[in-house]
Amino acid sequence: MSAAAGSVWNANSWHWEEKSYTKWSREYLQARLGSLKLVEDVDGFSVTTLPTPAVSGEASVSVRKGKTILAVDMAVKLQFEAQLKQDGNRKCRGEISVTDISSESVEDRDYTTSARLTDVDLPAAEAMTAEERQQALAIVKRNGMNAVHAALERFIKDLQEAESNSERLQADKAQREAELQRMQVAEKEKGEEKKAIAEQQKRMDSEMKERARQRAAAQPAPPSQPAQVEGQGSVWNANSYHWEEKPMTRWCRSTLEERFNSAELSLLDGSTTLKFFNVKVDGEASNTIRKGKKLVIFDLTIGADWTATARDEAGVFLADSRGRLDVRDFSSETLDDYEVTIQGDGKVPPQQRIDTAAKTELPEKIKDLLSKFVDDLRARG
Repeated sequence: MSAAAGSVWNANSWHWEEKSYTKWSREYLQARLGSLKLVEDVDGFSVTTLPTPAVSGEASVSVRKGKTILAVDMAVKLQFEAQLKQDGNRKCRGEISVTDISSESVEDRDYTTSARLTDVDLPAAEAMTAEERQQALAIVKRNGMNAVHAALERFIKDLQEAESNSERLQADKAQREAELQRMQVAEKEKGEEKKAIAEQQKRMDSEMKERARQRAAAQPAPPSQPAQVEGQGSVWNANSYHWEEKPMTRWCRSTLEERFNSAELSLLDGSTTLKFFNVKVDGEASNTIRKGKKLVIFDLTIGADWTATARDEAGVFLADSRGRLDVRDFSSETLDDYEVTIQGDGKVPPQQRIDTAAKTELPEKIKDLLSKFVDDLRARG
């Protein structure tokens, strides 16, 4: 692979870049393979290709890490005319087909070729005999393909040099240097412009701050605003007349979690103490004020694990058990109709006795705890 020159953006031709050379290749092969002398006076026969051969396929040149990579897949069809100068200069015509043309196949000469005779109406005095036609075809196959191969070898070489010739590389280098200089000049000018704008903006900011300070110093102090009262609307909401909604979700969640986590509830006439852990509260809550009236809105669910320990009058441990508490549909619309579910994990009778007490006694104690919570929520602004 030879050195290559990518586009201006492709510094040092390092990145992969592919350029189409299909048009260039087709025009090149049409020019070089048209009117090509295939055979010169071999056994009295001379063979020449006709102009404008048919060329098909694709060709491209890629550059990567400064190297040239050819990608060629082309085919040509050549019409030829053979002449026998003995006894009156008789003629015949035929066709040569060359397929699978690539840089590798040309180097190894393993592309596919074929030659055949074609029927063309010629005056009887100018037409070869059948035997002479076969002789001409044999000479084309034996000798004429060398000229085709030489033309294809030159094509591959010129295609590679089209992208990597020294003049192009030098011109590319000069173009890159000129482009770099233009970029450096532009960046310098832009940097100086940015610096000037920044300094101007800094001066303007300082002047604005100074004018604002002077205006503030010249104005009388504003009258003090009354403090917001619990249960009233915000300062802007005169007489709490306008609709105003205050979010209370965070307060509700943290308050309920704190109260459940710190609660110690007595069961079985005080012999058993139940505590909650892993408390989690979900849902939404808000306080809404309109025309001086306050409306509490909430919809919450509470989940917690519990553990309970039973002791005798002397404080001696008797048994313990664990379970789960879930409060669902606890909302401002179902204050007395929410759902309380209590489960126990006791496996032996003393534990099961605790579980039964939890299921029968806890709901009322939970109701008291939640009623106090609702009162506190309503009391907040």
